[in-house]
Amino acid sequence: MDSTTKSSRTKAPVTTKIYLGTQGGDATYKNWVEKEVIPNLLAGFTSNRGGIRNVSIANNGFIKSLRPNTFTKNLHKNSSVSYTTSVDMSPRTDEGRLELNKLIQEFDSLTSSYTVYDEDGTKHSIPIKEIFYQYNLIAYNGKSGSGTLTRIFDNYAVQGGKELRQSIKDFDDSGSHYHLSD
Repeated sequence: MDSTTKSSRTKAPVTTKIYLGTQGGDATYKNWVEKEVIPNLLAGFTSNRGGIRNVSIANNGFIKSLRPNTFTKNLHKNSSVSYTTSVDMSPRTDEGRLELNKLIQEFDSLTSSYTVYDEDGTKHSIPIKEIFYQYNLIAYNGKSGSGTLTRIFDNYAVQGGKELRQSIKDFDDSGSHYHLSD
């Protein structure tokens, strides 16, 4: 094997340190969720390293309903994509409200975490609910609307909010930062 072939196979770094709350950190997190997490969850994997396919994740109604949504509501009319569900988050009919409630129950039933590894190989598990909660805050500013994810968190905000706040506090107190795959 010559040196040209060898250098072309050299791996680039696989992790990036991100800081949520900054423009670059938020964009990196949003991109990570859309390019890695959602496709892996749709395939039933809860890690960027693949592993064993989790059929309950692949068959979860919330995960299965995720769809890209294209927006052009910005100053320059450039299109951008954020994920939403196939269910209207602002239902006007009883049937629509039942469908939304079923989707909320599917989201509430998610108990798995998504696993990421930092450059040292240290494993970090992030609850899937937290990933989507943070994603919604970044992608939709936590606003409600027919194409956002905000209504999915109706129960989670009450039940999981305390756990999320404790998790964030523990994370902040540790002084560490998640390392997410590119």
